[in-house]
Amino acid sequence: MLAEFRVSNYRSFKDEQVLSMIATSEESKGKNSVKIGKYNILKSAVVYGANASGKSNLIKAMACMNDIVSNSAGYKPDQPLLVVPFAFDEETPKQPSTFEVTFFMDGTRYQYGFAATKEIITGEWLKAWPAETSRPRVLFERDAQEPEPYFGPSLKGQNKAIWEKVKDNSLFLSTAAQWNHEQLSNVYKWFTGEFRKMPPREFGTLFTDQMFFSANNPIADSVIPELAMRIFKKADLGIDNINIEIADSKDLHHSQNAIGKYKNTILENLPFLPAYKTTFSHCSGKYSLPFEDESDGTQNFYSFLWPLVHAVMIGFTLFEDELELNMHPLLTRTMIEFFHDYKNGNKQAQLIFTTHDTTLLDPELFGRDQVWFTEKDNDGATQLYSLAEYKDVRRDEPMQKRYLAGRYGAIPVLERFDLGGTKK
Repeated sequence: MLAEFRVSNYRSFKDEQVLSMIATSEESKGKNSVKIGKYNILKSAVVYGANASGKSNLIKAMACMNDIVSNSAGYKPDQPLLVVPFAFDEETPKQPSTFEVTFFMDGTRYQYGFAATKEIITGEWLKAWPAETSRPRVLFERDAQEPEPYFGPSLKGQNKAIWEKVKDNSLFLSTAAQWNHEQLSNVYKWFTGEFRKMPPREFGTLFTDQMFFSANNPIADSVIPELAMRIFKKADLGIDNINIEIADSKDLHHSQNAIGKYKNTILENLPFLPAYKTTFSHCSGKYSLPFEDESDGTQNFYSFLWPLVHAVMIGFTLFEDELELNMHPLLTRTMIEFFHDYKNGNKQAQLIFTTHDTTLLDPELFGRDQVWFTEKDNDGATQLYSLAEYKDVRRDEPMQKRYLAGRYGAIPVLERFDLGGTKK
């Protein structure tokens, strides 16, 4: 599980900002958190803020880190790294962006991070706290100013031989996993398997189609589609049943307008998924509509089903920008409650998301430490802070009302205009 995410000098983040998933409020210690050693790790976090305040950049930062870890071993020598430094300063464009996560895996706490410019990795580090000790073990540290990294005694394997294969713009962790380093491959797999952005709707829909079409497929077992179908029917979308059949790619609802720029990627990288024709039954089965004729909210919710149920059943951290897009607030709330309450799944699933839906600001849904805000300072830099930092906030505080009243900040300051353009 993710315990902490840190980022600095990336997009609107100038100084280091920290999203902590360690529970500090008593109301979060229970169904909203998981006990790991001496820590209570939160199952969810929600981020609010005005438009252009930087909340989307938090999700982009997580996705950027994940992408570089997952793919940098395969970068070409001159391929630029996808970092975007803070722009509103004379010095920051010349400095590296930094990313760091602390997470728990198999009873061990890991702290991994790296610093990078568009051209090179300037630093990389990995520490571990095994369950039996409170002292960290440095597995490796890398500095671009030094000819070789430091390899700790507890890091076994062909470390120096692998280091010779590392390019200036690739991570040692990624390269080591590519060369089957046993210890580091496990850490790498946390990023590729347990720290995931919600897939684009087109991909999520494809996977949901496959999940419902066959219970015996590479990405789901018989329990997952049954659970997903129960959730879908409870969503009160006016749909009685889902009908999926194999179709020619030309008839696939994920084509042209539906998948747009993702079409080639889907067809090239997901060859094991056949083309599906999906329709939804209405009015006790008397009528049906094809997928593309359903509402945007229905399409979004359908595309979320596979990652949502899969995350809870398998157990991983899922993050998304504007989770509520085109969906009714009660539908979004149901998804969050599913993460908090589902008893038979993997208890180590997490959901981190941004939203403008203030109806979710409910003390019965979130503890104070699960609610976060973004706000820009006078220099245009994003500040990330938690509601738990307000010491005078009661457990039963009407959070929605107080937030909209401006008590916590992170809201737009608006001026009214008449039809002539005169400020009011």
